[in-house]
Amino acid sequence: MEYSVEAIKSVLEPKLKQLSEELSHSEAVKGRKLRIVDLGVFPWFQTIEISFLFEGDQIVGMDEVAADDEIADWPFYDISGINEGRWPEAEPLATEMAGDWNDSDNPELIPFLQDFAQAAKSPELKRALSALNLADDFTFQILNPDLDNSPNYYLEP
Repeated sequence: MEYSVEAIKSVLEPKLKQLSEELSHSEAVKGRKLRIVDLGVFPWFQTIEISFLFEGDQIVGMDEVAADDEIADWPFYDISGINEGRWPEAEPLATEMAGDWNDSDNPELIPFLQDFAQAAKSPELKRALSALNLADDFTFQILNPDLDNSPNYYLEP
């Protein structure tokens, strides 16, 4: 699979649909609204992560609300499971991303983040979540994992 915004959309859309349909039957999210879908982009690890944050989600094992930018604390962190073999459709894209990253003398993450943001702005991706109730402030989130207080590239023009 050649790396492109279209390729990103083609692997994200069916996975988002699958995850939203599975979670729509879960007692853990029944009656709750989805606030954020975080798309973790890690070309150096040859991985893509999809994580969901619902209204009222708490840090696993604690009585504290999960912060928007502390994705690893979310109860539905990396539910896509590419590294566990639950998302083989994304492996060719992740491999292509890693190749592009490793072939560069000075790899840059921001173009990858911008490409994922552009893909996430596609109406098809939001429609793929239709099995779930979306919060009024729902957003996709694409952050730079190497920066504290990273901008959300999805919200950038």
